[in-house]
Amino acid sequence: MLSSQIQIITFTRQKFRPIDQCIFALNVQLSIQLQVITKSGYRFNNPIGLGPNFDQKGQGIDCLHQTGLSFVEIGSGTLEQQNPHKLRTKVISIDLKNRDVKQIFQGVTPSLNLIVSNLVRRQTAIRDQKISPVINSIIGVNVQANLDTQRSIPYLTHTDFTKNIRELNDLCDYVVLNLTEDANSNGLSQYYKNEKALEKLISESVKARNSELGKLAALEYELADQDLYRDYTFSLRRYYQRNSMISTLKPMMIFLQISLNYVQDKQKFLATIISKCKIHGIDGIVLQDDSVENTKNLIKKFRELDSNKDLLLITQTKTMTGQQLYDQIKLGADLVQIYDKIVLDGPYATNDLLHELQEIMRLNGLKDVKLLYQKN
Repeated sequence: MLSSQIQIITFTRQKFRPIDQCIFALNVQLSIQLQVITKSGYRFNNPIGLGPNFDQKGQGIDCLHQTGLSFVEIGSGTLEQQNPHKLRTKVISIDLKNRDVKQIFQGVTPSLNLIVSNLVRRQTAIRDQKISPVINSIIGVNVQANLDTQRSIPYLTHTDFTKNIRELNDLCDYVVLNLTEDANSNGLSQYYKNEKALEKLISESVKARNSELGKLAALEYELADQDLYRDYTFSLRRYYQRNSMISTLKPMMIFLQISLNYVQDKQKFLATIISKCKIHGIDGIVLQDDSVENTKNLIKKFRELDSNKDLLLITQTKTMTGQQLYDQIKLGADLVQIYDKIVLDGPYATNDLLHELQEIMRLNGLKDVKLLYQKN
């Protein structure tokens, strides 16, 4: 089932092309490799993915992957539906002349139960061979803490995040802990101002992930020993074909999404969060900034502190051209999330960007996206 957002964007392109031409554009230069492989073994078909708040409920995952996106991030969601008594429609303002997209206001934030339900339904369809996902297609879920928790009992905000992780542990390839949605609330601002609060969030999140992984390992061992694979009754039964095959016990990745707009000493905060992420085993950081130039400066600062690329760096900005994509990867970004270009240009946007990126790489004599970044 396609989400309403997908149906809307198909009309924003003045000139349409058949989908086979769209796919052909991506494969023009097969000699140029775009695959990104993480240290934990995840394979992204290319560096481009879809950011959150496009397919909030996870209803169009496979359709979106078919457009060339290597990863689709659904949500953002919370444990409980927010503003349940104020039903609103998501409204997007599109300025085609200036190529600008603004969300006038957001709809009701979906509950985690709704997202989980849609993921389980999709996985059941995969198991029953009713749908065939794109090879190496990556699924992420962007999660927030409940607003009541952030504002009323901020010291328990981390428990909302860990509950989200436990619920999603075997349903997706990565989870993003969103620390930007309401950064002025006490629940989130503490992570930018208080190192102990930040460390507690990071350590407890990794513990929650590892604890659930241990349960899966024990269950898998027991079932394998008894040859009862068809009688799964636990969460293993939900999905045995996701990118991170449970049989390999590859851990679900955890990312932190941050915005440095309200941080005075950006260098110090980046140094702190990078250090704590490395110590406790967080997989990466999502840097959110609307300005492409600001994003480039933040990437530089980030890679000065993490030149060996121990952490994945994902940028979330208004990337609109292949040159902007090339520049961000060259500076040290591993993955780039797009949103505006999908809304403006429709389902061909991803392959257009990839084709531009391949052409720029060809002109610079580069045959692998891994070669773009040069450690200083």
